[in-house]
Amino acid sequence: DNMQYSCHLRLDRDGTYEIGLTCEDHAGNRTLLPKETLIIDKTPPKVRISDIRDGETCTEKVCPSVYVTDDNLDTNSIKIQLTRRKTDLTAEENDYPASRTMDSGGYSCCWEDFSHKEETDGIYTISISGKDLADNPVKEGPVSFYVNRFGSRYSLGMETAALCKKQFVNKEQEIHIREYSVNPVKTKISILKNNDQRISLKEGDDYRRTTAVVTAAGKEHKYAGWRKYDYYINKEIFASEGTYHIQLQSVGIGRKSGKKRETVKTDNDLKDSTVEFTVDKTPPAVRISNLEKETYRESSHLVTFAVVDNQKFDSMEIFIRKGIFHSTIKTIKVRPEDLDSMNLYHLELKASRWPQQIDYIAFDRAGNRISSSQAGLSKKCMIFPQASKKEGEDSGIDWTTLYYLLGIAAFCGILFYIVVRVKGVRQDLDRKSA
Repeated sequence: DNMQYSCHLRLDRDGTYEIGLTCEDHAGNRTLLPKETLIIDKTPPKVRISDIRDGETCTEKVCPSVYVTDDNLDTNSIKIQLTRRKTDLTAEENDYPASRTMDSGGYSCCWEDFSHKEETDGIYTISISGKDLADNPVKEGPVSFYVNRFGSRYSLGMETAALCKKQFVNKEQEIHIREYSVNPVKTKISILKNNDQRISLKEGDDYRRTTAVVTAAGKEHKYAGWRKYDYYINKEIFASEGTYHIQLQSVGIGRKSGKKRETVKTDNDLKDSTVEFTVDKTPPAVRISNLEKETYRESSHLVTFAVVDNQKFDSMEIFIRKGIFHSTIKTIKVRPEDLDSMNLYHLELKASRWPQQIDYIAFDRAGNRISSSQAGLSKKCMIFPQASKKEGEDSGIDWTTLYYLLGIAAFCGILFYIVVRVKGVRQDLDRKSA
């Protein structure tokens, strides 16, 4: 009767099925179809990651392993990738050696220990993708973890770096230190003053701290994803004179074995970011000796300058002014290496027919200065060769007084001329107006 018949089977469970068909009509005719195999697989591939957990921190060995298994795994579709948060801290491919194996039932990727160098510290992600032959995709999400073996990195603000390079300053200023860390940190700041006084600083009272996460953009992108801490130490801490050494001691806080634990301890001194400088507000002290008299009869006269500074002497300029009005100036530059072992500088003044005035300006490394006029130590003298006369005979002439009298006389003459001239001009104007 040319009728068609159908039969429906519902197969819900995963497994391998053999389906065969035998048909027979009323006349005893029989048809036998060969059996066919049908695999029902609704289960996605299984993923197992060992030696690392999502969000945890590694401080020693870093040997993650990934295993993907399935009875019907499509091994050609499986991709396991290790990526690092974008950074300029260059790490080579061979810093992450790995071995990969595959067969019909599974795929594995096992990394050997990451290279032990600072460039491999950072934030990593392991991504797994693929499917089985039934098109069930891998559903395990990416796993992120932290490698923190070498602790924090430090840098100095521009003004603080300039201060540390100069070493000496005569005015207190705010200190800025920046810290980068893979993990959040707890930090203690202390100051060693003059190598004998330890001062512990309190956040809020003595310094303030700001916290941020570095983005992949900008100048700091080499630390993308890392924590950034800026510490600003109040300048009032450095108001008194002395040598200050600032130390940051940090400890990272990360998850290990499912619990928050301390990871790596570091300090700025070990990271070549030493902060040390001297506050010096006292100018140098200068004393001039062997110039107590006003007149010396000799071809040359030796004058001694004693220079003392409580920290570091930098330079001194000596001015020798000659003439009645001191119009001729000779400048001598004195450096620390020009002083003898007793911090003395010896100057030979040559004889001259003019009065000589000796002045100076002294500087220290902090920028403090002192001049002879400020100290009230300007010196005046007359130095001229001995007159040709018999031994023991005195000419009786006070040359210093004579030159000063001539100067006063010349000044009075010029003043008299100006007065007479002004008076004459006024008389001419009066006559014209009359």
